Amino acid sequence: MVWDVDVVPNTSFDLWTRRTLRALQQHRTFQLEAWPGWQIGGPLNRLGALVRRHLVLPLELQRRHARVLHAPTVVAPLWGRTPLVVTVYDLILLRLPAAHPSPWIRYYRWLIPRVLQRAAAIVAISESTRAEITGLGGVDANKVRVVYPGVDHGVFCPSPMAADAWRTRYGVAGLPYIVYVGQLAPRRGRTGSTRSARVRHVPP
Repeated sequence: MVWDVDVVPNTSFDLWTRRTLRALQQHRTFQLEAWPGWQIGGPLNRLGALVRRHLVLPLELQRRHARVLHAPTVVAPLWGRTPLVVTVYDLILLRLPAAHPSPWIRYYRWLIPRVLQRAAAIVAISESTRAEITGLGGVDANKVRVVYPGVDHGVFCPSPMAADAWRTRYGVAGLPYIVYVGQLAPRRGRTGSTRSARVRHVPP
């Protein structure tokens, strides 16, 4: 299996990809190879990534006789003999294009439906995402499977003592509070969370 790790560094995709690869590499039942991505940067790097993904990668997969290509995002080659498996978190690029003011948005909106149609199998992280995918049209619902994200209990292991220390550190001990984890982007709903907090009389 070849895993395409061409994802934006220091994002949730990057973290999930690295940890999942680490876990999969412990299995001896199959050979796993991580295909290095291009550093995200200016227009030349982006064009280089296009050439790499849609020309170099399919040819390299064929040369190595790879049995499966897994893409952790919905951006993947449009052709090739190697079966493609895609993991989809959401289709926000299709639902909210205005929230992504990138000159590449038209490319992604053109590419994503075609990648999903071409994929041999699609992993959706929720029933909501599965409904989005099958609602596109042209995507066989039988090849979409829901696999919920796991939790690394070695990292996420809350305890009452740690929670009390955290509340004291941030000055919210004995107070109601809301923790927001995510990008400070309009599509994340931060404004709505702030309004809800005010209704609930949660101090800023």
